[in-house]
Amino acid sequence: MNTMSAAVLVAAVVALLPSCSGSQPAAPATQNSSPAEMTGAPVPDTSAAPQGQAAPGPLDPKDCTVSWKDADVSDDVLVRSGSSCALTALTVDGNVTVEKGGRLVLDKVVVKGNVEGRGHGDLKITEGHVEGNVQLSDGVSAAIQRVRIDGNLQSQRNTGFQAFIGNTIDGNLECSENTRRPTGGENTVGGSMEGQCAPA
Repeated sequence: MNTMSAAVLVAAVVALLPSCSGSQPAAPATQNSSPAEMTGAPVPDTSAAPQGQAAPGPLDPKDCTVSWKDADVSDDVLVRSGSSCALTALTVDGNVTVEKGGRLVLDKVVVKGNVEGRGHGDLKITEGHVEGNVQLSDGVSAAIQRVRIDGNLQSQRNTGFQAFIGNTIDGNLECSENTRRPTGGENTVGGSMEGQCAPA
């Protein structure tokens, strides 16, 4: 074998050997690989939250700051000053109270007691059932739509927009001293409609 042939053979053998680090060349990522799979990082768990929990963290009825769904609450619910709380498709075995600046959303909720806004920032109730009264005082805005209220709906000294639409109220609909007259219609009221909510 001449010198040139030997050199070519050595070069070919060297090219077939792995690098000095001992690592093999990475296999090309497939088109459907996620970024985590391509980098070797753990794939995050994206499974749904446990049934009855619509947001991270448990519900504390004495200080509601989360969205909670499908799991009933066997206690009063309090939304403290400045907090936000959303309850969906469940039953509350007590009262629901919103303190100054608090925000509350009730969607398809049955409340065994009263719903009370005391200086609330915003309060919305949709397609539910309140077995007591709904009382809104010294707050800002409210929207109550398609709700069955066994007691009274009372609105006093609120400063923002309020809409009461398509509700069935066994008691009275009473509105007074609000900065803006509440709007709405198609309410069925078993008692009287008074003050700013009286028929024109």
